[in-house]
Amino acid sequence: MDAELALDLFRIVAGTAVVAVVGVLAARRVRHLVALVRAARPNPERDMRANLGRLLGRTLTNIFAGRRLFRWTVPGIAHFWVMWAFFVLQTTLLEAAGELYVGPEFVLPLLGSIAVGGVTAYDVLGFLQDTFALLSLAGILIFAAIRTVQAPQRLGRDSRFAGSNLTQGWWVLGAEVLVVWTLWVAHGVRAAKGYAPTEAAFVSRWFGERLVGIEPLLLEWIGAVNLVVHLAIVGAFLLFTLHSKHLHILTIPFQELSRDPDRERALGKLSTELIDLEAMDEDTVLGVGKVEHLTYDRFLDLMTCTECGRCQSQCPAWTTGKPLSPKMLIMDLRDHMFAKGPYLTGSRGPEDGVDILGMMLVGDTPGQADAVIDTDVLWSCTTCGACVEECPV
Repeated sequence: MDAELALDLFRIVAGTAVVAVVGVLAARRVRHLVALVRAARPNPERDMRANLGRLLGRTLTNIFAGRRLFRWTVPGIAHFWVMWAFFVLQTTLLEAAGELYVGPEFVLPLLGSIAVGGVTAYDVLGFLQDTFALLSLAGILIFAAIRTVQAPQRLGRDSRFAGSNLTQGWWVLGAEVLVVWTLWVAHGVRAAKGYAPTEAAFVSRWFGERLVGIEPLLLEWIGAVNLVVHLAIVGAFLLFTLHSKHLHILTIPFQELSRDPDRERALGKLSTELIDLEAMDEDTVLGVGKVEHLTYDRFLDLMTCTECGRCQSQCPAWTTGKPLSPKMLIMDLRDHMFAKGPYLTGSRGPEDGVDILGMMLVGDTPGQADAVIDTDVLWSCTTCGACVEECPV
């Protein structure tokens, strides 16, 4: 078999296989998450479709400006860099898709022909790609430093990360580094072979200079293998996101659109229902006794928790040694929701989940084993609202 043909077959077959497997698994998980949200009770006051016009502007501002994040300046800046790197670097996925089926000579159409004062749109895009990739690495270093300084192993319950899934946090940071590194290698190979669409991508150009002189066929193989690895890392990161606390990057837009349109601030009235005494019967549910009694917007709230611990650090109950942590309360509810999810969506029969289906949401007595929330945890809350005020999402 011709060497060039073998290279093309490897790139296309291996890359397509990665994309197909990830696509099937991701679609299955998304379908389950959508079904889970639909299994919750409706909330007419928080209808996303009805309130779209009133909430869209606020949602876009909160997401793209990261307004609430900057209340904590250093982590807010770091998150802003990483978040915008995520937005900008989505364009590289289009480049990767083109490279997969066309080859390293692929460039995004039209961007090279749009120019102002000799600067093309591709010059701007290439510069932004590398700049935000660098900023994302700086943000990752800041996050790593914060996690190290604030490690629960050192500070115990004084750490805002106490009780969080710390391993998941480190996996996120590591995956982001790998995504950026393989991206630069891919762009560097293109630059070394003379296919770079712009010289403004300064980091990619530096990578390309390091690769100049490598035998052409070997360089092609380096690019093809790196492309498949890059797609695999991005795909694994997507699947990890759909199964972890990192899910917030996908649920935040929907959670924002399910807010109370009449309130700019997060604090507001507790959710209540009008009680129709004449229509009540023995099956009428008052309040919340099971997780499925929560409304759909509460399910979105649970899915969107980032486990950052800002709420925990400001909770007067937690800081005075009481058993309530707002973060761990939400995490317990979320984990129970996901554990019960297959039964709520009908993908598993009730005979398979006797224990989880019979579990009470709140115990009748302190320390009750078959309850999601201990009664002492619940009654430690002073309803001061500090947790809601501090929550960045």
